[in-house]
Amino acid sequence: MSFSHQQAAEYIPEKVKKAEKKLEENPYDLDAWSILIREAQNQPIDKARKTYERLVAQFPSSG
Repeated sequence: MSFSHQQAAEYIPEKVKKAEKKLEENPYDLDAWSILIREAQNQPIDKARKTYERLVAQFPSSG
């Protein structure tokens, strides 16, 4: 399977989708947050920033 740059930029791994779903049910699910943070570490800062801002909003003492 081959992705264009546009498709690769918009691709959301299944594990991230599942983590987001878990956070809808329980915003304090540390396993789900861990998945999102690991994924954010592989993203450009402009994309990763949203995840980190959400994390700090949910866990203010983590920032």
